[in-house]
Amino acid sequence: MPDRGSPERAVQVLQRATLCNSYRTGPNNLLGAAPMAFSVENKGHGISVACSERRNERPLSREEARHNMTEYHEKWEEIPAATRDEHRALKSLQEELEAVDWYNQRAAVTADAGLRAVLEHNRDEEMEHAAMLLEWLRRHMDGWDEHLETYLFTEGAIDEIEEREQAGGAEGSDDGLSGASTSLGLGGMKGDD
Repeated sequence: MPDRGSPERAVQVLQRATLCNSYRTGPNNLLGAAPMAFSVENKGHGISVACSERRNERPLSREEARHNMTEYHEKWEEIPAATRDEHRALKSLQEELEAVDWYNQRAAVTADAGLRAVLEHNRDEEMEHAAMLLEWLRRHMDGWDEHLETYLFTEGAIDEIEEREQAGGAEGSDDGLSGASTSLGLGGMKGDD
């Protein structure tokens, strides 16, 4: 445990106090508790935290608390239902990608082959979930279709794809091949490949 007067101890105490406050005023706030205010002092003999209710703030309703916990950046009631669904998909995609990373790291460091196989299987399942979410976003949120079509399943340097695509379109190619060769790649018929 960190020394009572150390900055690490202050952080530890504040984390506990913040957790307590979020429990009191978050979605489990059945009593309508007011938010807490915290102050930290190092009085030479250790860190002390003073807590008091912020009486000038009304407690959040359960509905407000629930929406504040979802990471919306605009007023929830003003966001259209379709945009809220897109937010749900994007947050789920983020969570699936984090899970892929976690399983991948764990599989990389374990010495147990059986555990590695299970972790790799779980990682691959999370990849499947992420791919499903990407497809849902492609179908429902403007812009995804165009960008996925531009970058997925391509060859060459990824950072040059957009430039190549724009250059191909600028050449006036209306054959849908964006400047790609129309040769079948069979070589010359007279042997002069």
